[in-house]
Amino acid sequence: MLQALLYAFPSVLVILALYIFYFRKSLQTIFKVSNSQIFNLLALTFFLLAILGFVLIYIQLEFWSLVWLVLVLILITLISVLIYFTLNSR
Repeated sequence: MLQALLYAFPSVLVILALYIFYFRKSLQTIFKVSNSQIFNLLALTFFLLAILGFVLIYIQLEFWSLVWLVLVLILITLISVLIYFTLNSR
């Protein structure tokens, strides 16, 4: 089960990065942000993390792939908490 998650997660990150990049204007109006640079940076971060995940899986570094997976999950959790508090403060 962990192996399937490990192989699928970089693809999910690419899809998430493309979603953020494509819908950045809508996200900008939802979060009432003046410029969309933060969403471009967020999309780029997810895309680079996905590339790193693909590379780690390709060269079969199992330990570092698991470390990467944990760090990505922590990053997504922190971003989710920040979005929750941002939307709740209004």
